Amino acid sequence: MNRPITPGLAQGAAAARLSSSSDGVARDAGGMPSLREWAARIALAFTVAVASPLQAADSIVVFNEIHYHPADNDHAREFVELYNQNSVDVDMSGWRLSGGIDFDFPEGTTIGGQSWLVVAADPVAVEGALGPFTGRLDNGGERLRLRNNNDRIMDEVTYNDRGSWAVAPDGSGATLSKITPLTASGPARNWRASWRVGGTPGRENFPPAGSPPPTVPVPLVEFGTVWRYNESGGDPGEDWATVSHEGAGDWQSGAGPLGFETNPARLPVPLGTTLTSPFDNSPFVVTYYFETEFTLSEAQVDAVRGLTMTHSIDDGAVFHLNGVEAGRFNMPGSSDAATFAVSGREANLVGPVALPVVGLIAGVNRFSVEVHQSSLGNSDIVMGLELVMTQSLPDPNARPALSISEVAAAGGPDWWMELVNSGVTPLSVDGYVVSTGGGASPDHVLEPGTLGAGEYLVLTSAQLGLVPADGDRLFLQTPSRAGVLDAVVVKNRPQARRASVPDG
Repeated sequence: MNRPITPGLAQGAAAARLSSSSDGVARDAGGMPSLREWAARIALAFTVAVASPLQAADSIVVFNEIHYHPADNDHAREFVELYNQNSVDVDMSGWRLSGGIDFDFPEGTTIGGQSWLVVAADPVAVEGALGPFTGRLDNGGERLRLRNNNDRIMDEVTYNDRGSWAVAPDGSGATLSKITPLTASGPARNWRASWRVGGTPGRENFPPAGSPPPTVPVPLVEFGTVWRYNESGGDPGEDWATVSHEGAGDWQSGAGPLGFETNPARLPVPLGTTLTSPFDNSPFVVTYYFETEFTLSEAQVDAVRGLTMTHSIDDGAVFHLNGVEAGRFNMPGSSDAATFAVSGREANLVGPVALPVVGLIAGVNRFSVEVHQSSLGNSDIVMGLELVMTQSLPDPNARPALSISEVAAAGGPDWWMELVNSGVTPLSVDGYVVSTGGGASPDHVLEPGTLGAGEYLVLTSAQLGLVPADGDRLFLQTPSRAGVLDAVVVKNRPQARRASVPDG
């Protein structure tokens, strides 16, 4: 709290200026400064006293999130987010961004009250963004300015990855995010790394305290995933989905979606593998079989909150997760290799459809699909799908249990780093990732194991497959690389870090 200001108590440069008596200061008959002079001094001293780094921003529209170094150096995903602190809309026609990037806001641009506005290097890559801006956001830091239509600077920030600034936004995929949107943009203490990779463009940076843990979508199977398939027409038996058919005689492999379509241009997702025309099969094939795998860590299984599927099927299908039926589409209640689908269906996109998560396991999971034709003589067969898991992340308002506690000096084959579980319960480290970002070195996925409360885990250069140099950055990421827990810059000296204050 600022102390009350009284005449003659102004400090610093302001006090030096106010004490001058040789430049025509108005004085009363006794030689003392006039009341008007005292008022001016008080106003100036008060301005100096309150202009601290912790002050709220004095601009209505401020910088709120900066994605300056996306993962894998995907510069198209660079963006800058603004926030309108006012409760009413602000017309930004003629405003512009300047500094390392330049962007002129088009006529009619408005930012809603207490809302966000995103400007991206490639607006196609960032949903809902304006752009493109010209120039690049410097990975090492630079000054950004927001100017209004009179060229007045409305807000500015000079960010970097050194000193008090967070390390994680420089290459892990996390963004530089303002902790509270009503604070000033200049001080590093008002910023930290985003809780999720890719940040939260156009949305609140951090949920209010006490909110449920945030979740992120994690793709498990994509439309272009490689599948094993069987189009022979043979009956593999009712338990076919309980075993893998890798290397089996009638099974082939190809990228999805898989099928044959007489009018492929109408498919929502182009075929990745073309199957034999149903007209060329003799005898006619009623049921086609497909299977693929994905791997989950124990930590991922513990954090799963949902599983959804979006599919493109012609005509009907039965879906299996680890040998157990997980759902049906356009099929009767029971079926075998000779069962027809209920009706003819085009391969439109359907979903997302919720699937049970109880069948997911730590390790290799197999997803199997049998696609049925609706009648003899059908001309098309299509199977394509994506499977997405919803995974919870650690509470961004709480200290993460797993963090980097110590890092050896850069260089040398005996380099090592140390992790600590600062939580109060044992923690499975299976699937957590140590990376350098940008693809410079291979990521290291931690092996299955449990770290007790307060216990440490030492990882050597040989285990990690890297020997970091002075200035290299290390990131500790959640399974699936969906969030960043901690980050550190390796230096030419050992670093012991307090587990209570992870970077980011």
